[in-house]
Amino acid sequence: MQKAISIKKEDIFNFIVGTSGFDPIEKCIDPKRYEVYDEFIYDHKTGRAIEQNESFCDFSSEANELRQHYKELPLDVQFFTDKLHQSAPKEITL
Repeated sequence: MQKAISIKKEDIFNFIVGTSGFDPIEKCIDPKRYEVYDEFIYDHKTGRAIEQNESFCDFSSEANELRQHYKELPLDVQFFTDKLHQSAPKEITL
């Protein structure tokens, strides 16, 4: 089942700088039921790992990498937040 999502810039920013423990995609779905990984979403209710499309995988990977390294590198966090927001997936598979 495809689900349309709309990821907010502030959720991306808060995730990158570490003020939110929730992945920006998790903010669009039920975080008690689903857990977001780089290449899939785990459904705790059914025990299934639901594979996602390339857009999702690229977005998740970039967001996690920025979160891990943003303090080490002289990054303009807002620039990367805007860039990630533009490439954010518009739908996911559940």
